[in-house]
This record gives sequence, structure tokens and C-alpha cells, in this order.
Amino acid sequence: FNKAISSTEIADIINTFLSSQYQPDLTGLNLAINDINQTYQIAATMANLKKTKKKTNQNHTHTQTWFDNECKSIRTNLRHLSNQKHHQPQDTELRQQYCETLKHYKHTLKNKKQKHTNKTLTDIEKSVDQNQFWEMWNNLNSTKQQELAIQNGTIWKKYFENLYKDIQQNDLTHKQTETREKLKLLEQSIKNNQNPIDSPITLQELSKKLQALPPRKACSPDSISTEMLKHSSTQLQEAELKLFNMVLSTGYFPDIWN
Repeated sequence: FNKAISSTEIADIINTFLSSQYQPDLTGLNLAINDINQTYQIAATMANLKKTKKKTNQNHTHTQTWFDNECKSIRTNLRHLSNQKHHQPQDTELRQQYCETLKHYKHTLKNKKQKHTNKTLTDIEKSVDQNQFWEMWNNLNSTKQQELAIQNGTIWKKYFENLYKDIQQNDLTHKQTETREKLKLLEQSIKNNQNPIDSPITLQELSKKLQALPPRKACSPDSISTEMLKHSSTQLQEAELKLFNMVLSTGYFPDIWN
């Protein structure tokens, strides 16, 4: 890949990109990122890089805290029955036993998870006025949004009603006015989009971030891996820099990145 991006063909493509003028809108930005993606794809083809197969999502139920010895025992029995079923496909009683065990296994997992969720929610409700509230909240592992709801809303209502109860209204109004004045001063000091975070990205900043990318991560739909980005040549990084600064200056986000 290093030889490919250093070739004359890729260098000519990059020079064309750097000299091109794109419209400062979403259409021009999408066209620019399409040109960058094609550059990487051509280099990958020249280097004979193979696309990695997308891994299927694995079920990590056994790593959950509620997955206890009872669940492990039923799972072991279920796997044993599954192996027997494959060796004896004509045994109807064995297939029936496997189906019943599978149903029992799923029912057990559902109950274990529900009990764990209910217990965690109860502990969270009790810890509203304690320091470990957010720690317990972040440890709540659930895939369904509705399971995160606190069932007893009275506790939350009382908590927010009493949050500033001990603060005098005059003091509270004074704090709000003081904060508002500070925000106005901050807005006046930042004019004409001169916010430091809006300043153009430098090549040194880009190179540092590229080298910090973690390896062996899944590709996005453009099929550009982190390894390809980390091994980009200086000329190719200049093209990437132009693209990122286009995103920053236009205020648009490329469609393919959404």
C-alpha cells in the first residue's frame, strides 16, 4: 500500500484533487469526499488489498452479571441435546426434548434479566440522594429503552422540587443574572467565528490524530481502514486536510459519513 500511494498515478490524482476548486456547499463537499474515496480505492486495488469480511454480531449474553450457574447448567444441557439431535435427526423424542429445553432456557434468561433490571432500578431509586447514583445508573446494562424508565416518578418529582429549596429566591435570581452576564461577555469576545475550535486544522494536528487511530477496527461503508489512514503519505494527508477544513468551513457533514 505504501508503494501504491507513492506511485506516479496516485500522485497525479492527489495533485488534481489539491488543485481542484469545489463549491462551498454540501454538493461540493460530497464530490470532494467521493474523489478522496476513489483515490484510496485505486491505491488499495494497486496494492491488492483484500476486503475483510464483516463479522456477524456475537451474542455475549454469558458475560452478563445476571447469567448465573443455573443459566450455565441449562445452556450446557441444551448444547448436549443439540449435538445429539444432529447425530440422531430421526429421533422425534430427542427433538421434542431439545425444543422444550430451548424454550425453558429462553424463559430462564428472560426472567433472570428482568429480575436483575428490576433490582437495579430499585437500587437506583433508593440512591437518588446518594453519591453512587450515577455510578449505578451507568452500570445498568439494558438493550430496551423502556426498561431504563424509573417506575416510581414521585421520587424524582420530590428530588427536583427540593433541589434548590434551601436557596433563597433572591440569591438564586442573582446567580442567574450573574451567569447570564458572563455568557454575554463571552459572546462579545467571540466575534466573526473566531472561536479557537473553528480555526483551520493543521497538517501536524491531522498527522498526530491519524497515528493515534486504533488498529484492526471495522471499516465504514467507504471501505477505508484505519491502517490505510495511518499509512497515508504526506501528500495524501494534505488532501485529507483539505477535505476536513472544507467540512469545518462549510458547516456541512458529508452524506456518506452519516
